[in-house]
Amino acid sequence: MKKIPFSLIVFLTLSAGGSMHAAENIPSEQLVRFNEQQRKSVERLYKKWYSGPLQASLIKTGGPSRMAGRWAHSKKSRRYIPRFIEKYSINTDEIAQPVESFNSFNDFFIRKLKPEARSLSADPRAILSPADGSALVMQNITQNTLYPTKKVSLSTEKMLQNKALAQKFDGGTAFVIRLAPWDYHRFHFPLSGLPGKARVVAGRYESVSPAVYQAGIQPLEVNERHIIIYQPDKTSTVAIILVGALFVGSIVETYTPGLPYKAGDEMGYYEFGGSTIVLLFQKDTITVMPEIVADSAQGKETPVKMGQTIGHVIPESEKYKINNFKN
Repeated sequence: MKKIPFSLIVFLTLSAGGSMHAAENIPSEQLVRFNEQQRKSVERLYKKWYSGPLQASLIKTGGPSRMAGRWAHSKKSRRYIPRFIEKYSINTDEIAQPVESFNSFNDFFIRKLKPEARSLSADPRAILSPADGSALVMQNITQNTLYPTKKVSLSTEKMLQNKALAQKFDGGTAFVIRLAPWDYHRFHFPLSGLPGKARVVAGRYESVSPAVYQAGIQPLEVNERHIIIYQPDKTSTVAIILVGALFVGSIVETYTPGLPYKAGDEMGYYEFGGSTIVLLFQKDTITVMPEIVADSAQGKETPVKMGQTIGHVIPESEKYKINNFKN
């Protein structure tokens, strides 16, 4: 395999993922500059190189994603790890193994963290962010909810490819958590419960960058996705949708269907690329952290870390009061 210029790796990274999150170790002017570079990379990809018949062919067949996956698994790809860490200010202190021990870029990409790197709430009602990333929330969702970007809508029926299942979430809540390529790419259960087997819906390989939504494309409805029905208790249902994206090698589940899991237990990982997780909750079953609601109302994403509390389950006694008040 020929040596690939690091500039191409940066371009692929910017095109696949999205805006960099605010962080203590990243100056605000660097964030602004980086996010503008990201926007231009996506526009360049879609308007110049990825347009017309070429776009249709590449997005539908997933050729670029497979090629990116093969490269990321190669031993020669490990040479890019130090520069990637430096460019994206990745905190190596929280990685579970020495950086030099990774055999390929993908090994680094699906890295595990030290147990103390993420703190989990002890509150049994807490809903945890399943991953590091940027969160949006939509409440009182319908079959055709306006997405916070205001450029596209989200149809739960199209996303789930199941009308009866989609109807279960009418009036409910949808979290959308977008992982950028420099994020920790393992995902975890947001609350305790029983997971079903993942149902794979074949699809396209659009970027999940905010710029793509702004262009009127809804990747959550058309990209490849794995749909998992999760039972936190006997009366409610949660849908966990793992959405692939441009340059994502594959989605890998590491859990065993039908076995009970605790909030924060590992669920799986994404191989090289950007990706998104959608959580669907039924009506009147949860509350959402106020800062996420406020940011989403302005079309802004909220930076989150895996294990961070993003909402709370409403106790059965409170659900009873809510229903009685409405009646």
